[in-house]
Amino acid sequence: MKIPALERTIDRAEAPAHYAAALIAALAPDPALWEYRGEMIDGGISALSPPRCACGHPIRWLFPIYLPGTPELAAQLGSTCILHYAAYRPDDAARMQERLAAMEAELAAALAKARRVKSMAEVAAARERHAALTGAASERYEYYRSGGLRAPRSLWWAVASRKGAVPGPDECPQYTRPADARRWHEKHIAALIAALTSALGDK
Repeated sequence: MKIPALERTIDRAEAPAHYAAALIAALAPDPALWEYRGEMIDGGISALSPPRCACGHPIRWLFPIYLPGTPELAAQLGSTCILHYAAYRPDDAARMQERLAAMEAELAAALAKARRVKSMAEVAAARERHAALTGAASERYEYYRSGGLRAPRSLWWAVASRKGAVPGPDECPQYTRPADARRWHEKHIAALIAALTSALGDK
C-alpha cells in the first residue's frame, strides 16, 4: 500500500475514536448526566453550514440532550454518535434509535412513492406518444390506399398485416411494474417510428 493511501486508512480508523473523545469532552463533567427528552431535529443538508453534533462531526439528524438542573443548556447529539452515547445512557440511546429508524422508514416510503409517481408519469407520456404515432401511421397508410398507391412494406406491415401489426396503446398488458409498461410502449413506439420513416418523402 502506498504511503498516501496508508495515511488515509489510518485517518479513517482514528476518526471514530477522535469524535468519541470530543463528545465525551463536550458532555463534561459526565456524559451519563445528559438526558434525552424525545426530540429529533432535521438539520437539513447544507454544504456551507452543515449542522454539527456536539463532537464536531457534520450531521443531518440531531437529538437534543439536556443537563438536568440547567434546562436552557442543551447539546446536539448527532445520529452517528448514538452508539457512543449508549455506553452512558443505553435506554435513551435506544429511544433515539427508534426515532431514527421510524424517520428513515418514513423517508424510504416517501421516496418509493415519489419514484412510483415518476414512473407512472413516464408510462402516461409513453402511452400518449404511442397513441399519437399509431394515429399518424394509420393516417399515412390510408393516404396510400385512398390514392391507389402501394404503401411501403414496413408501413403496411406495422399497420395492416395480420402478423406484424403494431398493437395500439390500449392493448398494453396489465404489468405490475410501471417500468415494464413503459418499455412495452417504447418498443412499439420504435416500430412505428421505423415504419413512418420508411414512408418519408412519399407523396
